[in-house]
Amino acid sequence: MTGVVISKRSFWTVALAVLLALWASSAPSVLYPVYAADWQLPTVVTTAVFAVYPAVLVLMLLLFGNVSDYIGRRTAILIGLVFLLAGTIVFGFAPSIAIVFAGRILQGIGVGLVIGSASAALVDYNPYSPRAVGPLNSAGQASGVTLGILVGALFVQFAPDPLHSPYWLLAAVFVVAIVLTTFLPRHNPAAFEAPGRWRPQGLGIPRGLGMPYAIAAVTASAGFGIGAVFISLGSDIAQSILRDASPLAIGLILCGSTALTVVGSWLAGRFTLRRAIIIGAAFAILSLVALLLAAATGTFAMFIVSSVLAGPSVGLLMAGGMGTAAAAAQPHHRARLISAVFLVGYLVQGGIALGGGAIATASGLTRAAIWVSIIMCVFCVAAIVLVSARRSTRQEPTGQLLAPIAVPREKGKV
Repeated sequence: MTGVVISKRSFWTVALAVLLALWASSAPSVLYPVYAADWQLPTVVTTAVFAVYPAVLVLMLLLFGNVSDYIGRRTAILIGLVFLLAGTIVFGFAPSIAIVFAGRILQGIGVGLVIGSASAALVDYNPYSPRAVGPLNSAGQASGVTLGILVGALFVQFAPDPLHSPYWLLAAVFVVAIVLTTFLPRHNPAAFEAPGRWRPQGLGIPRGLGMPYAIAAVTASAGFGIGAVFISLGSDIAQSILRDASPLAIGLILCGSTALTVVGSWLAGRFTLRRAIIIGAAFAILSLVALLLAAATGTFAMFIVSSVLAGPSVGLLMAGGMGTAAAAAQPHHRARLISAVFLVGYLVQGGIALGGGAIATASGLTRAAIWVSIIMCVFCVAAIVLVSARRSTRQEPTGQLLAPIAVPREKGKV
């Protein structure tokens, strides 16, 4: 029986796919005010552009979240990257908001195929300590979001045709990633692939994993939701406070927050799952309170405090939630369980973005900030209650996933 060839190259190729998927998803973020100004769009439309992506992604996870357990990680990731490349090209030519919506739909399909498959593949291909995978996965996602915002801000400030040119750079990188992904190893069906024929996943949770799933889903959803608050509404809130600020300045503020998510992911590897989730939720609540004060008083310093607190809290929550799911999952249903966590997380993200945009259009940004902050505080408190009720979780390090199946490595590797 032939095993999987596990190597650092395979692991980092998959990490690149995760980074690019999140880069693509966040690429329009700093452009929302530019879309609104150039095409005369209300806030509810620009937040709908954001929200249609997680809506499609949720549908993909609901139907295809477990597909890589059957067809293999490499195939699922490749198909997802092709859809992401197609969506990026659509954005690169988009002449109107309707075509932008089409690009977001393609992005949702692509990320839906990549994110669960790649998260499971990082465990499958892991050549490092099992502790490293959870924080590295969260850090890769945060780095992708940061790159998307930063590149968009730089192009808006300095490049010609900023509504389209950032996507051509991203498209070129996707081509490279697709080529690299074709060299990923094939799976050993007996070791990694689920038995029987593939069926749409639905929302079924593997038997006996209800409590770990509840902790993972609520915790990760808190991280997703807080990220949505800043990515979908953050530019508008910052613009309302700094009325003459350039897109680059606003982009750098948002980048600082998402970059600190990487720090939170790194810190999570030093804590137990229980501690990472509790600390992350506490920091998130403080961040949301600061955001409320910033929106209500128009205080720039308070918005900075909110952004600084939000970054590490999202990293801790994401690493804690995904670490809980990965630690509980067996290889043959790992993608299924992780995708089910992403499904709920992206559903919350889309709801927060769309609902916040609708409230902002109807009643103003301050009212929107109040409601989305209250909702996300409820998720944070629920995460603390759930993880405290399952005290055994504190014995599991955040990055401590199931030990990888013993498989041959590349010739000459140890």
